[in-house]
Amino acid sequence: CPKATVVFVQVADSLRYLHANRVGEGIFQRKIIASQAPTPNDEPIFWKYLFENPAVLIDLTSAKDWPCLSMVGGGVILGESFYPKLEPFWTSFGQEIGIAIKLLEETKSVSTYAIQNFHTNEIKELKCFHFPSWPDHGVVSPDVLKNLIENIEELCPDPNDPLLVHCMAGVGRTGCLVCALALKEKILSGEITCEDNLDECIANLIFALRKQRGPGFVWNEEQFDLLRDYAVLLLKSFE
Repeated sequence: CPKATVVFVQVADSLRYLHANRVGEGIFQRKIIASQAPTPNDEPIFWKYLFENPAVLIDLTSAKDWPCLSMVGGGVILGESFYPKLEPFWTSFGQEIGIAIKLLEETKSVSTYAIQNFHTNEIKELKCFHFPSWPDHGVVSPDVLKNLIENIEELCPDPNDPLLVHCMAGVGRTGCLVCALALKEKILSGEITCEDNLDECIANLIFALRKQRGPGFVWNEEQFDLLRDYAVLLLKSFE
């Protein structure tokens, strides 16, 4: 994580750092945190951060991303993410963290969570949009990416309301989605108007965001090509 944009949480008298960064400042309008999926040790401060800094969560992981459990007889159970399941009890993270979380409602792609500070009894609601169809290190089609971004904008229409985007490492799929959001904003504002220098515009965008998140942001050439194809799709749709 680049230190200048790293995300941290105050716990008692110490700072705890997430593998997450603020991205986009000075580059585009929407406020975004790009994060890896939290490790078990980081889960408590991940939820504490979201209580103190509410954001809409965008989860790009699939069941295949999470550690698997071997069954007796050689079978395998796909791993489960850190998100709480629908049950009547709160998941508490201890007195020092002072945070508990509970799943309130779950639809096909959007889940609603309650996060409680049990020192003050204050409760906040959190929305999470889950898109499990993007393979690790891979891509989706430009049309699928376009629909995904439209769904995110419908859930969080105000660009001043923060998003927290994560996949597993928080650089490949996450980087591609963040860049796609930025490209749409730049096309709508008229900053990008044609295909003539599109590769250069995308490369400059990636380089600028890598300074804020790290050198893996947009992982490979395939993801770069997806961004180009997505931008071309948008440019043609706005003609």
